This record gives sequence, structure tokens and C-alpha cells, in this order.
Amino acid sequence: MRGISELRKALAEFLTSTWMKGIDINPDHLSVLSGAGSVIDMLYHCISEPGQGVLIPAPYYPAFDNDLQIRNQVSAIPVHLDPKQQDYSSSLDAAAAAAAAAGHPVAAVMFTHPDNPTGRLYSRK
Repeated sequence: MRGISELRKALAEFLTSTWMKGIDINPDHLSVLSGAGSVIDMLYHCISEPGQGVLIPAPYYPAFDNDLQIRNQVSAIPVHLDPKQQDYSSSLDAAAAAAAAAGHPVAAVMFTHPDNPTGRLYSRK
């Protein structure tokens, strides 16, 4: 699941010459995948262990459950947000409560931005 070597080489050259000036990107360290599901699958396969969870602001895209649970045995832990709330800073308390209620370790927090279900853009803070 790494992608065509010629594409990874061209991508590495592009990244080195544009965004990562002065840092050589090794094409063997890149993966080219098709679709968000395969990217999520690969990412959570790398950063989590079976039995762990991922905090996700809810409501969220329903296929995340399959992408996490079925393929990686990682649970989606919903963090319910109020879409009318202007500032999500209090959501840290909601995330902590969701993590505690889930009863298993949290491997990551997934932000579905900018196409999140609430339409809210997250501030840099």
C-alpha cells in the first residue's frame, strides 16, 4: 500500500523543492493512497494498538467506525459538541469525560476539518 514508486519519487522531489526546502524527502518514506478511508486505515494502523480508542468530535462521518473498528480494532469515542457553541474550549472537558467513560486508552484525537459536521472552523489556539 505504498503507491507507485515513480509517483512517490516525483512527490518527494516536489516536496523537497517547494515546501521542505533544504530537507531531502526520501520517497521510501512516502505512501500514496486513494481515498480518506485508506489513509485513515493506514494512519491508525501505525499509531494505535487494538483495544485503544480515538476521540472524534460528534456527530462525525459514520464510516469512521468501520475505518477504525473493523480494520484496526480501534474504537471511535464520540465527543459530543454543541454546534451552537461559539468556542469549543470547554470541549476539552467533554473529551476527557468521553475518554474516561470509554474505559480504554486513547491513542489519538481526530479532527475532521474543514468538512466537519458542525461547519465550525477551529482557531489556531
